[in-house]
Order: sequence, then C-alpha cells, then structure tokens
Amino acid sequence: MLVKIEAASVNPLDWHYMHGSPYFLRLGSGIGAPSDAGLGVDFSGTVEAVASGVKRFKPGDEVFGGGSGSFAEYVTVRADNGITIKPDNVTFRMLYDFQKKDTPAGKSS
Repeated sequence: MLVKIEAASVNPLDWHYMHGSPYFLRLGSGIGAPSDAGLGVDFSGTVEAVASGVKRFKPGDEVFGGGSGSFAEYVTVRADNGITIKPDNVTFRMLYDFQKKDTPAGKSS
C-alpha cells in the first residue's frame, strides 16, 4: 500500500537511531552514519494506491500507524501490519501530537 505522508513523529526508536545512543545501536545501524536512511516509524497520511488483494483500504482513505521510512513524502506499508483508518473527528496534526507525546521532542513542547 502506498501512503502519502501528512504527518510523522519522532518516536524514541527514531531519536536513539539518529543520536547513535546507546552506542551499541551503531553496531546494527552503521558506524558513523546509519546504513539505512529510511528513518521514521509513526505516521498519518492518505492512501494513494493499494495492491489488487487489499480489501480493507482504498485510495483516498486517511490512515495512521507505523512503517519504516515515514520521514519521506511517501511510504509503502503492508495493509495488514499496524495500519488503521483515521477517525473523521481527528486531524493529522492531532495524530502527530499523540504519536510524539512520549518522545524527547514531545516532552519539550
């Protein structure tokens, strides 16, 4: 499923990955610079395209959840893996604020 990102948050995993601490994380992510530039997990956005077998979502659906690489403009995610429809009475910004509330970035705002 292809999702256009409307909002993404920095969760503790992202923060530690970018900061390189604890230091042992660098062993799995690359010494000096991360070997995988697809940072970001938590996101909300609009479904742009789905595979032929996907029945739960359709293009235009507003969704939120988690998927690797959510700091980009678009992310590809599995429809059966931690993605759900955004409630109509919740904005993308509200989801962003909710997703970041327990992060270093959220604690300073």
